[in-house]
Formats: sequence, C-alpha cells, structure tokens
Amino acid sequence: MLDPHAAEQLIATAACAIELPEEWSDYFEAAGPTPPSFDESRRFPRFHFRRFAVLGNRSTIPALPRPAGSHRVFLKDISRSSVAFLHSEQLFPCECPELFMPDGSKWLVTVTRCLRHKERCYEVAATFSGKPATGAAN
Repeated sequence: MLDPHAAEQLIATAACAIELPEEWSDYFEAAGPTPPSFDESRRFPRFHFRRFAVLGNRSTIPALPRPAGSHRVFLKDISRSSVAFLHSEQLFPCECPELFMPDGSKWLVTVTRCLRHKERCYEVAATFSGKPATGAAN
C-alpha cells in the first residue's frame, strides 16, 4: 500500500488520454448511491465514486501483450465486489490489470466487460480479485 501522498503523486504524473463525450461535462459531479435499474441483479449496492486512479498494465492474456506502463483512469462507481472506470484503451474480459486507488491501496481486478463510448473513452467494469496486492507502484 502506498501512503496517500505517494498515491496522489502517482495519479498526478500518470498519462491520461481519455476523451469524455461532450454530454458528460458534469461527469465528476455525481455522488452518492447509484439508482438501481428494474432488471438489475447485483449482489451489492453501487456508489458513484468519481475520482482519479492509476491502472497498471499487466500482460495476462498470452495473445494480447501489453507494454509495461500505467495510465490515469477516471473511476465511475464502486461496490463491495466491483469497480467501474473510464479508460482511453479497450480492455478485454479476463484481463487482470492493477488498480492503484486514491487512498494508496493497490488492487488486482478482473475485467468483466468493456463498452466503447468514444474513440478514446471506454467504460470498463471489473471485479476485485481477492485481497489488495502488496508492493509499491512500478
């Protein structure tokens, strides 16, 4: 786990190429619980969590090598078991990148879906893969 100051520096220095759709100009203003939908089958409630985080690349699918590096991502919402974020690149189900959260914690996540909103804006849903990983950022 990073101390919060080191996490803040890591997030501030990470490259970010996300291009939000124009109609999302108020993206960072959302707060509180997300309203459930009629056909929702989630186990835990979700909450808006509009912050920055860092996604660390890891090559976890042999046919899809990822160069080492990290990217700033926009967190969207969070629950007890999962997180959604916006990224400038497409990720694929079963990829397992590292997510460095604003509080300094480091999590391994498993991508469950990826939805394209714009050429440089993908909404990624992922589940937390067990306990936080130990160690500092690369």
